[in-house]
Amino acid sequence: MGFCLRHHVRLINPAFRIHENEFKLSTGNKELDSLVSPQRSILNSYELSNLMLKLCRKLKINNSFFSVKSLAEGESYGLDTDISLTHSKYNFISGWLYRGEENMAKHKNAIRAMFSLSASNQEQLDEYVEKNLSSSALNVGVHIRQGDYETFEGGKYFFELTEYRDYMKRVKDFYSENEVHFLVCSNADIDASIFEGLNVSIGKGKAVVDMYALSACDLVIGPPSTFTMWGNFMTGVRLIQLLKSEKASFEAKLAEIGISS
Repeated sequence: MGFCLRHHVRLINPAFRIHENEFKLSTGNKELDSLVSPQRSILNSYELSNLMLKLCRKLKINNSFFSVKSLAEGESYGLDTDISLTHSKYNFISGWLYRGEENMAKHKNAIRAMFSLSASNQEQLDEYVEKNLSSSALNVGVHIRQGDYETFEGGKYFFELTEYRDYMKRVKDFYSENEVHFLVCSNADIDASIFEGLNVSIGKGKAVVDMYALSACDLVIGPPSTFTMWGNFMTGVRLIQLLKSEKASFEAKLAEIGISS
C-alpha cells in the first residue's frame, strides 16, 4: 500500500477479498482511495489472477503490458529502493517478504485510516472494551499463542500457560503501587482458573476484535507475532515481545517502556 501510494499505481489484492468487510477500507481521500481501496474488477477474482500469474510466469512474459514478480521462500524484495514494479501496466505479484519501511512510514496515517474497523466491528469493539477493560487500573493485554506455535520454528515462541501466568505476576509485582488488570486473548480456549489471584478478563471476541482490543490496552505482552505488532502499528500501544532467551531481563524491559505506575 505504501509503495502504491508513493508511486501512484493501483493495488488489487484478490486474496484480501474475504477480509474486506472487517475494515473501513477508505482514507476519505478520493485520490488515495482510487489507488488502494477495494474496487470491483475482473482481476479481483483470486482464481483468475492466480491463473494469469502462473501463465505469465510459465511463458516468461515480461513487457510493458504484463509482468510477473514471484518471490521464492525466504526471498525478500525492497520496495523502498526498487521501482521496477511500475514498469508494466499489469504486474502479477506473489510471495511474502515484500518490505518497504520508508513507504509505510510515509503513508502510515492513510494505511491506519484504511484499516479502521467497519461500523459493525467498531460497535462490537466498543462494547467489548467497556466490558473487559478497566477505567481505573493499568490494562495489560496478554496474547497467548498456542496451537501452531507449539511446532512453529521448533516451538521457540511457545510458552506454557504457567509461563504466561508467571510473566503476568511479574507485571503485577513491578506495578505494585497500581491496580493491574489483564486482558487475555488467545487462539485456544483458556481456563481462567489458572490465573487465580490476578485480575483477569478472558477475551472472547472474534480475532479482529480481540486484536484491536489488545491495542486499546496500556501495554501488551506476548510472543513475537504480527497479531500484536499490528496493534502497535495502529495505536502505538507499548509492546513487549516475550523471548525465552530474554526471560531474565523482563523487568528491565518494563522499566524501559516508561509506563508510570
